[in-house]
Amino acid sequence: MPTTLLTTHHVGGRAGTRTFPILKYFEKDIVSVLYEADESAISGIKKETHHLPSKTVILPDCLSGEAGKRNFYIYNNRYFSSLYPLKAEETQTYSFDRQFGWDTDPKALSLVETLTLDTVTLDEVIKSETIKDIPSPDFLSLDTQGSELEILKGGRIAIQNTVVAIATEVSFTQMYEKQPLFGELTDYLNEIGFELASLEIFNTESHSRRMPVGLRGRGFVQSGEALFLRKLSHYGTIEEKTISLLKQAFIAFCFEFYDQTFDILNSLSVKEIEEIVSKGTDKVNYLLFLIELKKMSMNYPEIFPVKYSDILTNEQGMTRFTSKEVNINFKRIAKNHYEEFGEQYFREGLKTLDTPEYFGVEEVAQAFDLMQQANDLRRRRLEQIGAIKRWLTLESN
Repeated sequence: MPTTLLTTHHVGGRAGTRTFPILKYFEKDIVSVLYEADESAISGIKKETHHLPSKTVILPDCLSGEAGKRNFYIYNNRYFSSLYPLKAEETQTYSFDRQFGWDTDPKALSLVETLTLDTVTLDEVIKSETIKDIPSPDFLSLDTQGSELEILKGGRIAIQNTVVAIATEVSFTQMYEKQPLFGELTDYLNEIGFELASLEIFNTESHSRRMPVGLRGRGFVQSGEALFLRKLSHYGTIEEKTISLLKQAFIAFCFEFYDQTFDILNSLSVKEIEEIVSKGTDKVNYLLFLIELKKMSMNYPEIFPVKYSDILTNEQGMTRFTSKEVNINFKRIAKNHYEEFGEQYFREGLKTLDTPEYFGVEEVAQAFDLMQQANDLRRRRLEQIGAIKRWLTLESN
């Protein structure tokens, strides 16, 4: 039976960073593989990761789109080091970095060394005899200053076989020579079965001139981080479908895509998940968590927000943005909504859900120390219940 451990591979592991969140209750479920091309950074990675209970493997490999020899450009600010050279005009810009509170200036972007490195693809690393005890990634993340797309292409087999989620830095402007941008990377991942789930814009604001404090406005967007999740309709190449689905369900929950978590759990029985737990050689908490989520979600009342078509007739929808006044008929809204669900059932279910305390799956998340997710689920539940009560003109409990 394949491992139930959740394997994360992060390319660009300088400072011991990884994109997958550090979750105290689940760290022993994780094998964390960190790649870093700059060997001078390896000791720092070891220092930053030695305290984690998860198994951490550090590989001094320079990943690229194909094996060979490549120049690796080291800049004064090591975070900008890359297989691609910075464009000349980019080395003359200033950007205020909110994370560190400093101006990245031309000196920080000055080239200090060019190394010639042996490069290797992710697929070659995975099939290498020297690391045959390291599982292929379930979660793949990249922060390699421009070379993300070619690394993804060099790991196509591994991605098709096991990867269920990809987090990658993306660029909207070309900082490096011949650097692929967000659109090209997104198109490629869509082509191989992944869809964009979220996009976070980095708090780094780029300016062509260095203005004094008090005279600075918004800087131009440069880059961000995108999360892609495997389309559930694209599991044909996955080696172990059920286990990978469960891993994706857990990852989706961690990143607050609960709908996908429960979509996956609804396709599996509690017995199926328990059988995987009993047969697995690795006792992992995330499967126990998913079992409890599954059990709890099965008891939820089926309460849904009011639909647009319950509120506005076709005629009202057509005149909504004209000068003609649209009168909202709240009695008709309630009648339409209750006809779909049954008034007594709906009111009782709404009353059950209408509590400021943690409820149901929120309590499960709380018990497993996923407080961010528990609070987010509660916020969403109360927000949606408030909207339902406004449209149905119901008093608060």
